Amino acid sequence: MDITPEVLETAAQQGAKGASDALAMMTSKQVIVSTSRVEELSLSGLVEVINTPDENNIVAYSQVLTGVPGAALLLLERQEGLKLIDLLTGSPPGTTHELDDMGQSAIKETLNIISNSHINALSADFEMDMGIDVPNLITALNVAEAIDYVAEESGENTTLYVFETILTVEEQYQVNVGLYIIFNPSLAQFIKKMKE
Repeated sequence: MDITPEVLETAAQQGAKGASDALAMMTSKQVIVSTSRVEELSLSGLVEVINTPDENNIVAYSQVLTGVPGAALLLLERQEGLKLIDLLTGSPPGTTHELDDMGQSAIKETLNIISNSHINALSADFEMDMGIDVPNLITALNVAEAIDYVAEESGENTTLYVFETILTVEEQYQVNVGLYIIFNPSLAQFIKKMKE
C-alpha cells in the first residue's frame, strides 16, 4: 500500500483533530493533540526510532482487524505514561506512581482514540474500511520480539508509518506519545499468537 507524504500529512492533521475532540469529550478538559513528526519508515528505521525500548516503557498495542493486516503501537516513556494517567483521570500531576488497573485502562483508551482517529483518516483516503481490535498492554520485550519476528519473516518488506504526537492538556501539561502504525501480515500473525 503506497501512501504519499501528502496523504500522511493529511491523515496526521485529521487524526490529531479527531483525537483532540474525542479526548476532550472523555476528560471534559481542553485537550490538543498535535503531530510533531509523521513519516514512512523501513523496519530498520523503526528499530532506530524505538531504539530498543526501556523495559520500564509503557507499550499498548491494537491489531488491525479489517482492511490491511497490521497493528498500531502506542509507546510512552514510563514517566510520560504516569503523567498521562494523571491528566486523564483528573489527578494532580505527580499523583500516579504505579500502573494500576485504572491507569492501564486510561492508556489503552488513549491508544484506542488516537489510533482510530489516524486509521480512519487513512482509510478515508483509500476508500477502504479499516478497524482495530480492543487495545492491550505489552512489554518492551514483546516489541523487540515482534520486530525480530517481522524481520525474519518479511525482511524490509514492511510498510510502517510513525505519528509522533504531543498531548497538551489545559494549555499547561504536555505528554509525548509515539504512535506507530505498521501494515504487515507477519506482525498481525505474531500479535495473534501472542494473544492465544
